[in-house]
Parts: sequence; structure tokens; C-alpha cells
Amino acid sequence: EQTGVPPVDRGMLMFYNTGDIEDPAYGNSIFTPADAEKYTSGTLHPYPLPLDLALPVFSWTLVYRDAELWKILPGMEDTELSDTTFFAPAVSNDLLQKASFSRSYVKKGTFRSGHYLRPGDLLRTEWISPATLLEAASLAAGASLSDATTVSFFHLEQTTPHRYQTPLLDSVCRIIRTPQKRK
Repeated sequence: EQTGVPPVDRGMLMFYNTGDIEDPAYGNSIFTPADAEKYTSGTLHPYPLPLDLALPVFSWTLVYRDAELWKILPGMEDTELSDTTFFAPAVSNDLLQKASFSRSYVKKGTFRSGHYLRPGDLLRTEWISPATLLEAASLAAGASLSDATTVSFFHLEQTTPHRYQTPLLDSVCRIIRTPQKRK
């Protein structure tokens, strides 16, 4: 019933899942700068606890059945939906690549990630591009972070190194730890 500062020494700003996952028409629910700005201004600035930071390096496919969110399929790559026997782009995916998401419809029933996808299901695959990850770091650097901020990347898995190489992750950490970026 009451909100306030939790009884801990430090907190973690989980800088992802900022958008509307329930709305099939929404863009990227994992992270968009406009959504994320809510967390770097207003009531969080300055936050009364030292904050560490978690940034997104994951992808997922949201499955909408009958216009409602039905399942979340983690780690599914957009390339898995390129088989035109089973899937059809909902809109021009070439245009959406810059937006870090794509939409497809299931044309023919198939199993993916252990789940049966029915004809007519809408699939929205979301990911964070390297450019968006750098933008997230720049936005987060303006938040009320600790001087000794620990940067975590969620969710590291086998596919992470091909999309987010070590120099990129090093750049993200440098942006976060650059004092002049802090407000």
C-alpha cells in the first residue's frame, strides 16, 4: 500500500521492457528511447539509492492469437520466420529492420520453440540493434546512477556474441562511466 525507498544498500535500474507488450500494433516493447526517457527523468532523478544498470541484449517473438498476447518465445531469431511456406510478412520487414522489430503472420500451422503456431497468429519479433543499445547507454548515463555503476547485460546466451561483440559492449560501458554524461 505504501511506496518508497526499499531497505537495501543499492538498486538496479532494469532499462528494458519499457513498452506495451499487450498491444499487437505497438513497435518494440523491449526498448524505445521515447519510452525509456520516463525512467531517466522525473521521480527517478535523483533516486535516493545508488543505482546499477541492466541493459537489454535479448530478442523474443511475441505471439498474438485472436488479437491478444498468447505466448512469448524467447531467443527466436527473425531469420526463423523467413520460411515463406509457413510465414508471411505483415508489412514490409525491410522498413522495419531499422526499428528493431518485424511482424509476420502464420500462413500454415507449424511448431516453433515447442509451441504450435496456428494460421492467422501474428508474430512480432523484437531485438535491440547495436545502435539502439548505444542510445540506451547514452540515455541511462543521464540517470541517477552510482559512481561505481555495475553494468549488466540481460540476457547473455549463445547468440549474443554475433550480435553484440566485445568492442560494442566495451563502448556501452565507457558511455555509462563517462562522468561528463552524468547530470
